[in-house]
Amino acid sequence: MKKILVALLFCVPMLVSAQDSYEQGSYWGVASVDTKSGQFDAYMDDLSSLWKKQMEMMQKAGKVKSYKIFSNVHARVGEPDLWLFVE
Repeated sequence: MKKILVALLFCVPMLVSAQDSYEQGSYWGVASVDTKSGQFDAYMDDLSSLWKKQMEMMQKAGKVKSYKIFSNVHARVGEPDLWLFVE
């Protein structure tokens, strides 16, 4: 029992020091998008006009660090066509 207590006493400073080196950072919000058949280009046009303008405004206001659009070129069954990332 004493060995366990001594081991725990030596571990506590290590746990506390691990907390000290942690710095909070940003996080990413991710949305997956399934487009209807034949509507991919129309959706991309909408993203490049309205969504992009909104993201640019939010970036200038400091509410968004960055944003990205990823296209799933070879989507398998059940996978989305697009991923929208906002940091």
